[in-house]
Amino acid sequence: MTLGERQQFTQIDEPYTDKFLLGDFTLEADLGGPALTSITSLTNRDVNVVRDASALGGSVSFSPFGAPEAGYTLDFPLVDATTAKGLTQELRVAGDGERVDWVLGTFYSTSERQYGQSAYAENYVAVNGPAVTDFLRLVTGVPDLVWSGSRSLAGRPDTEELFFSDLDYDFDQTALFGEVSLALTDRFNLTGGLRWYDFEEERTQTFDAGRVHVQSGAARLQHPQRADRLAQRPLGRGVLRGQCDRRAGVPGAGPGAGDAGPGRLPDEPAAELRRQHAHRFLA
Repeated sequence: MTLGERQQFTQIDEPYTDKFLLGDFTLEADLGGPALTSITSLTNRDVNVVRDASALGGSVSFSPFGAPEAGYTLDFPLVDATTAKGLTQELRVAGDGERVDWVLGTFYSTSERQYGQSAYAENYVAVNGPAVTDFLRLVTGVPDLVWSGSRSLAGRPDTEELFFSDLDYDFDQTALFGEVSLALTDRFNLTGGLRWYDFEEERTQTFDAGRVHVQSGAARLQHPQRADRLAQRPLGRGVLRGQCDRRAGVPGAGPGAGDAGPGRLPDEPAAELRRQHAHRFLA
């Protein structure tokens, strides 16, 4: 294939959808002097993007695994999905006099954003399984090791999900504010204000890539996956993510080969949870 100037080859289509909704409502009322204003805004957005990651998937499959041509030319979509929702509410009261104008109010906002990625290939295990198995046997020294995949795409058992991420963000803010303006002369005003806010942010971040399940003879080393934790159980010298171990399933391998000896580490959480809390006065 010959590409012309400013041309790019893509192996699969790259559809893109973006649905955005914005709503705003303003209410004003005269309180017999001071004026009351309420402003409410709502946002809702859904974005779905499919990128052609076949070149990346092919390069990973060919090196270091040495996959055949049928393996490194598989379709390899990378799907980005984002859902975002937000609400803001401001309520303020304002008054004006002969020389003094003032405003007092409160503000509240809350937003949620869920972002995730999924990279997968159909028939990846069937086509590339032997090459991955040969590679793992070489680096682990386990001659009867067999790689049979790590994680299937939900509802599609013949499709291997080689990477996924789930990122959840929650933001909340509450604020109080006030401002006073004093007319010293007809052309000169002195204005001062104060704003206090309370901000809270919460993140839950989960990442995972293809893990190695080792089958050696009748033994099978599993790395169970829960929604909130990634279990990593090194049984000796780990060589790949997923902790494929050269001593797994080998009789007489000694401490660390399947027991709670020195080679075994506790489960580590894959989700990172952060909370930030702030109080500030701004003058």
